[in-house]
Amino acid sequence: MSVKITQLPAIAVATVDPANDVMEISDVSLSTSNKITVANLFAAMSAGGAPDGTNSAPSYTFSSEPNTGWYKEATARVGLAISGTQTLSLRSGTGTIVMGSSGGLNWTAGAPNATADTSIKRSGAGAVTVTDNTGTAGTGAFSAAAISGTTGSFSGSVTSTNSLIAGGGSAVGWTGRALFSSPDATNIYVRNNANNAYAALTLAQIIDGNKVISSTNGAQTINATNFRFPFAAAATSAVITNTLATANSIVQGTVATADINMKSVVCVAAAGSITVTANTAPNAQTFVNITLIN
Repeated sequence: MSVKITQLPAIAVATVDPANDVMEISDVSLSTSNKITVANLFAAMSAGGAPDGTNSAPSYTFSSEPNTGWYKEATARVGLAISGTQTLSLRSGTGTIVMGSSGGLNWTAGAPNATADTSIKRSGAGAVTVTDNTGTAGTGAFSAAAISGTTGSFSGSVTSTNSLIAGGGSAVGWTGRALFSSPDATNIYVRNNANNAYAALTLAQIIDGNKVISSTNGAQTINATNFRFPFAAAATSAVITNTLATANSIVQGTVATADINMKSVVCVAAAGSITVTANTAPNAQTFVNITLIN
């Protein structure tokens, strides 16, 4: 009695024995039949592998969307295509993940399938941009208009608990000020954005509170926040050029020598300078300590 295949009893998955359950294989050209175990059948299928596929026709896809899935992009590369367009490339060796020019890392406030509200995307060669879901640069604790790998520049803000490491010759900027390293990495420079003037700070100055002691009398240039200089006998004032000073700087001055006449000084800050005036002219050379606070 002939029985249709559809009429044969089904075998429950849990009862399948891959090593002993067999299937009939017919050789049409020889009109013969052979058997193969389930385990050997899947081994033979796996040995052949799937075709390489393309971005428009991936090897592993979905019945409802045949142009979305995985395929072999090139040697040691696997590509992911969405609607026929490659969106991701996985590469061997360095573990590199490469996305298209419009791709990015996205986050949502809820489930992964919700609308993304934060994204890091490529904005140019060696640069990325943090944006919201409308493409507008963010304004949060880590919100950069650009982070450029070639120059090490950073534009935006970080929280007090975060740190920023920039490349040589790069800058960290604040409103009115910029801090950057020299190409030879021997000094740190502070720039006054109001007058584009620069002041160099050595490592020793930074560690020692940027202290400078000068033996030159009167007017001179001292780009430091803590410094000492002398008044000559009979002098009543001195203008110290200091690129760190602004009109809003707080300057404190004290007389550091026990002179019989000069007992105090008045300090007035301006953009790029500090005017120091004594209560009276000293009898002899007299040193003054100055502290600049911004």
